[in-house]
Amino acid sequence: AETNHHADLHEDYSLYLDLEHPDGSFTYGLVLPFRAAHDWQTLSGVIHPRLPVHVLHIYCLFRYRHGTAHFDDIHVRPLTAYDLCEAEAHAK
Repeated sequence: AETNHHADLHEDYSLYLDLEHPDGSFTYGLVLPFRAAHDWQTLSGVIHPRLPVHVLHIYCLFRYRHGTAHFDDIHVRPLTAYDLCEAEAHAK
């Protein structure tokens, strides 16, 4: 995951991930930002960890902002060969 500094994307309204690796090291602060919008959004992303992941901590952030945000149906799973084929087919 990468932080996108586009004007309508915000780190404080995002899915925020911390990774714990089998060797005891950590990767902190992977961010998948949402757009500043007032309707439901679908967000997906792929992370490329530098090491295998033992534990994933995912936080739904809506901080330093006014109003309310609802997060629903969050799924995390390993990427499969099928996913890669589907992504390639949609890119054409």
